Amino acid sequence: MIRGISDRATFARLRDEGEQVRSRDFRVRYLIDSGTSQGSTRVAYALTRRVGNAVVRNRLRRQIRGVLNEHVADNQELPHGALLFIAHQSAGELSYEDLRAQVMQMLENIEKSTVSGT
Repeated sequence: MIRGISDRATFARLRDEGEQVRSRDFRVRYLIDSGTSQGSTRVAYALTRRVGNAVVRNRLRRQIRGVLNEHVADNQELPHGALLFIAHQSAGELSYEDLRAQVMQMLENIEKSTVSGT
């Protein structure tokens, strides 16, 4: 299950302790909680006005959420913990296919880093 992040403590931990993966148009700061139960992924989005107007930012948020839900629907697990998607200015111009490819690659990189322990 994918939930939102709303507490300041989680955002502070993401800032101070979080790891980071990058793609061309995004960064994802993440905190993996190894002791949490299955299905406890929390997600937040940092989409500034530079990305686009409210319509563009909301569409981007929905598309990222859709990719994450699609990932789960394919019986693949999301990292347990907190994810903060940070969009660069160019992210608002991406096609869904490009956005999906970048998000999937970042999820794969997170998985690799958690398995290797770095």
